[in-house]
Amino acid sequence: MDPDGREPLPCEWTQDIISTFYEVLDEFHGVVTRFIDEHPEYRELALIHFVNTLSPEQADITFKVVSWIPDGFVGYASHFSDGRVEIRIACRLADRGQPLVFNVIFHELVHALGLGHARQNATSDGYPELMASHWSNTATRIRIYPSTLDLHAIYVIHFGTLSGNVITLPPGLQYKMIIPYNVELQRLKEENERLKEANEKLWEHLRNISDTIKYLDNESQRLRRENQDLRILNEALEEQLADLWGRLQTADIIISRLQGENEMLRANLSSCASLGLELGEKCNQTIRDLVNKYNNLSANYSLCLDYLAKYYSNAQWLKTCMWIITAAGLISVLTAYFTMKRHIRKLEKELEEAHKRLETLHGQERRS
Repeated sequence: MDPDGREPLPCEWTQDIISTFYEVLDEFHGVVTRFIDEHPEYRELALIHFVNTLSPEQADITFKVVSWIPDGFVGYASHFSDGRVEIRIACRLADRGQPLVFNVIFHELVHALGLGHARQNATSDGYPELMASHWSNTATRIRIYPSTLDLHAIYVIHFGTLSGNVITLPPGLQYKMIIPYNVELQRLKEENERLKEANEKLWEHLRNISDTIKYLDNESQRLRRENQDLRILNEALEEQLADLWGRLQTADIIISRLQGENEMLRANLSSCASLGLELGEKCNQTIRDLVNKYNNLSANYSLCLDYLAKYYSNAQWLKTCMWIITAAGLISVLTAYFTMKRHIRKLEKELEEAHKRLETLHGQERRS
């Protein structure tokens, strides 16, 4: 039932919140124990302890789970004139995660023990201050415990002399959060488990890395061998390239020389062709001259025969002249014939020599 309206309380997390409250009470003893262990001068704090009562009227501190709290709060502690304190926690706080439920209940419990809000939002070791008026987002992810300042203030309120409303940390006392031994031990166990898991993963990675290194080493050796073979092949190719380059230069020189010889042979061939045409033309002209001379001689011979035939009957003495003339004509014809024949032989020799020179030039050109 709702403790205010005595109506049904629609909160499914009531038991979880109450269980967290008793857990906070236990953790408070753990915090005090470690603080006294480290600072024995605060040993009177061990006198603070919590026990259940049979009815709320007998309690110094009353803890209630309610449907809602005014002004949007999720928890607060009310101090009454008779010394009693009432802690109220809104049901909707459970929606924001278990670490925040723990932190809010612990915060309100320390309020119930007489402390107000701290002026610092974090301790020197970087943890959020439990009694700060505002928390960072870290408070929703981790559990927060009282600081050395909070425990010193509780000691001053209950076992010391309070002067004023502000309590400061004394010199020599480090400002830090006090984590109970059992919590730290559990954290160390969890951290140890995480480290073991991380160690196993690291060993697995190391084994994988070792296998990878072996593979890379084998691959490196194989690549070294291939590199050595490639170097040898490269050197051989460079030698062949140098040899081919020398041959190419030699071939270039030979080609240049053959091109010069080819040009010279072309010029000689043109000269020989011109010479052959000139000799052929001379030979033809000589033959034409000889033919003309022969025709003239034939005509003269025929004319002489006609004259001889005409005058043969008129003068006997002409026969003698005719024979003389005929003999002279024959001698002239024979002389012209032998002269022409000798000249033709000379021309044939010149043509034959020119033909041989042409064949020689053609053969050289084909070889080039």
